[in-house]
Amino acid sequence: MFNNISCKENISSEAAKRQIHNQIIKAQRGIIYDRNKNILAMSLPAKTLCINPHKLYQYKDRSSLKKLSQILGVKYTILLKTINKHKNKKEYYLKRHVSKTIYLKVINLSDPNIYFISENKRSYLGGEAFSNILGFTDIDDHGQEGIELIKNDSLKPIDGNKRVKKDNIGRSIETVEVIKKPNPGENIVLTLDKRLQIIAYDVLKKYVNKSDAESASIVLVETSTGNILSMANYPSFDPDKRSAYKGKKIKNRVIHDLIEPGSTIKPLIIYAGLENKVIDKSTVIDTAPGVLVLDNTEVKDWKYLGKVSPEEIIKLSSNIGAAKVSSKLTKKQLISNLDNFGLGQSLFLNLPGAKIGSIPSPNELKDSEHLSIGYGYGLSVSLMHLVNA
Repeated sequence: MFNNISCKENISSEAAKRQIHNQIIKAQRGIIYDRNKNILAMSLPAKTLCINPHKLYQYKDRSSLKKLSQILGVKYTILLKTINKHKNKKEYYLKRHVSKTIYLKVINLSDPNIYFISENKRSYLGGEAFSNILGFTDIDDHGQEGIELIKNDSLKPIDGNKRVKKDNIGRSIETVEVIKKPNPGENIVLTLDKRLQIIAYDVLKKYVNKSDAESASIVLVETSTGNILSMANYPSFDPDKRSAYKGKKIKNRVIHDLIEPGSTIKPLIIYAGLENKVIDKSTVIDTAPGVLVLDNTEVKDWKYLGKVSPEEIIKLSSNIGAAKVSSKLTKKQLISNLDNFGLGQSLFLNLPGAKIGSIPSPNELKDSEHLSIGYGYGLSVSLMHLVNA
């Protein structure tokens, strides 16, 4: 009545379907190097703790679950609630990227329904000195901030896929076929110099703490090429602590914070005066009587400087001298000069959080601002804008 051979074949076929599963082959994210091929960021193998809630829910002897709760430092009742909540699942990620200590303790439980899978975890060898620049990835190794974000398409890997045979309790026992080979992400080399970056960061840290300042930033550029050798901010954050990935510390202040440039703009004002021929190198600017009144506010130099040359305005950082040179320029000439230096414009750095800043238009420029821009008030720029200028 029945064909025994076809019946056996059908049973074998159904058994194979239940035993063979598709499994992801994790590929590694690309490495980030400094200019000298020192590794700044790389992905390392990590273990993620998984459980089979469907099987664990049916346990009568739950001694292994009690031991697991102790190893993880969670209440036994909470662990049971998690298992109960996901009792219809055959796999649940209980804890991602566990420590070696936890891994060894859990392995000793020898419970096939409590097991590990291999993943990747980003490691930042540059430490806090690079955190604001490199940014970070999420727990799945996807770029979230900084260079990790803007270069995510290059750095991200393409995972592979394979068919594996599992035993009756869900453990992988044999690879049947590799369906798709994994491809690692592309490695990238930055212009940053690790040695210079760490030195710069330590200097910032020293003087911020010494002066009780809120923060400080630094940029070091190779003048012959325009390559950025160092871009550092203090305070920063520990890239190995995921709980630190929030707040102001994760921002790259070099491009994010807008400031009034102050005295750093004076060389640009003198250049504008020379370029537009309203002054020359021999021009004498009289700073007497040593005070300017702008909108009921007195502007003074750090001491009475008397008559100064354009060179001395920069050397002695004369507010009054710079304001008087600025006033010799037309409003259009002044703003056009700042615009030519890239102030108030995009820097095309393609870094997340970069701000453009602002400079007033000639038509909106008040008479008092016409003078105050000379010593860096009345406009906003980032530190990177000043470096670029």
